[in-house]
Amino acid sequence: MSGLSKGRFRVLGLVGLGVFVGASISAFVTIAISNNLNETKDVVLDAKNSEAEHSTIQTSEVSRQVVDEKHLKNPQRDSFKSTSGNDPSETWNTLINDNVEDIAQLRRFLELAEEMVQMEGIRVLGRIYDSVMDSSVRDTILKSVAQSAAMDDPRSVFHEAMLLPHEVQDLVLPEIVKTWAGTDPLIAFDAISNLNKSGLRVSLQETLIGAWAEHDAQDIFNSLELLPERLRAKAEELAMLAIARYSPADAVQFLENMDDTSKKRELARTIAEHWAKSDIYDALNWATSSQLSDERTKYDILSIVLRELADKDPELAMQTALNQPLYESAFGFESGLEEVVVEQVARYDLDKAIAMLSQVRPGDTRIDAYNSVGKELILNAEYDRALMLGQQLPEDERKKYLNTVLSLWAQEEPDTLLASMDSIIATPELKQQAAGTLLAHNFLNGGSILDQDQVEQLQGLMAEGEPTVVRMEMGDLDGGSILQRAIEQGGTVFFPTTQGTITSSQNFDPEEMQKSLQKSLEETLGTVLKDVKAAGGNVEVKTDVKKEVNKPETEDSD
Repeated sequence: MSGLSKGRFRVLGLVGLGVFVGASISAFVTIAISNNLNETKDVVLDAKNSEAEHSTIQTSEVSRQVVDEKHLKNPQRDSFKSTSGNDPSETWNTLINDNVEDIAQLRRFLELAEEMVQMEGIRVLGRIYDSVMDSSVRDTILKSVAQSAAMDDPRSVFHEAMLLPHEVQDLVLPEIVKTWAGTDPLIAFDAISNLNKSGLRVSLQETLIGAWAEHDAQDIFNSLELLPERLRAKAEELAMLAIARYSPADAVQFLENMDDTSKKRELARTIAEHWAKSDIYDALNWATSSQLSDERTKYDILSIVLRELADKDPELAMQTALNQPLYESAFGFESGLEEVVVEQVARYDLDKAIAMLSQVRPGDTRIDAYNSVGKELILNAEYDRALMLGQQLPEDERKKYLNTVLSLWAQEEPDTLLASMDSIIATPELKQQAAGTLLAHNFLNGGSILDQDQVEQLQGLMAEGEPTVVRMEMGDLDGGSILQRAIEQGGTVFFPTTQGTITSSQNFDPEEMQKSLQKSLEETLGTVLKDVKAAGGNVEVKTDVKKEVNKPETEDSD
């Protein structure tokens, strides 16, 4: 359960800001996740663990390539002798105590560590671990040397490594096991299964299966019956994901017989990511003709493929997106895939992205597309162009767009925004919105952005209008342990309430704030919510936005 207990959930909220009439707005979020099926726990964990294992395997493969090169260059490892003529341990200590950063001497450290292992055996890794040096450099050295040593005799190296201190074992044993998986995975599995410590045994079994799948996925399928029943499903899943990475077209067949929506979506996304990179047009044909029943999965794979296609053929990407129906999210927001295309094109050709905006369907999709372009303009310091872009939108959409670009501007360059209040921030309405945005960000940063005179100046610009609604970060919810315990017990999780109260005008619309807050929550907590729902669990996200008019204070009478 460590994957959940270490998780952090960052919740984004909105704050309404104004200074007129003296009303207050409080917005708080309660997120409840209840478990209707015993399998919920496993699904959430599998999704997290699979992602972590994938990342670990990819890192290992990069290290293994380096080790392979060294191994090929020096096949006579058993007859190794130091060519430096010096004691590698003495040279090691000299490098540690010099004034050069460890990372700048990494290659030399690796060479010395190899020499020390050849002369003294794997036990020298314990002494290397105790070296007073940069820990990231040290860990890289230990992992690389362990991989290299395991290429010759993984069984012996594994058993010798079991005699190392626990903190060293944690670093080197997974690397040894990954190397062993490439030569004799079943023998490795047998050796691991005989370990007494259950935590280490389970961890290394999972590491082995992940590396085995990457090395020879078909061998995993052929050997499933030889594995413990509790590991077969995981082994099969990792093998399918491995095939999806190196032969995505062959992995499509696996989707037909998968019942778990979450795992099916993960596999489909992996296929889309790797197929789009290797053959974008075949991937496009598959994504547009897919018979997947889950609309979210269809939307996800098309998003991935169209994002890749937008770099190569933006016109075809846009036409394909427009041919797809709008996707309706769990909270009722409709999204068109053309927003994905515009966002991708805006990263390398803003003029082309702006020209595409006229084709985007109205509603949430159009707002999101404009936001994507506006953000890139702000990041490129094209502030006047970003403001002018919003003039093409209807009034209600224009306000939302301007909130997005002004908020990013206030976050990235508050001084520039403040200095622009009398130049490109021209109209009273725009001045008010910019002022509200700056005040909100000043509030969120503990008053560190503006001085008192600037605050009073900006408050004066807002005195007669509606407040600005600004996206804000309401706090970090470290709810992992609560979530873990509640899912285990089949209960309900209530994350700690986050609440903020600030001043607003009478005309502030709580319903609009609540809708925006729900959309923000869906984007932020989407993975957790989808995993639980896919397992049959019940997910409920509630927002409560209240507006309470403050009564004026009265002076005490004598």
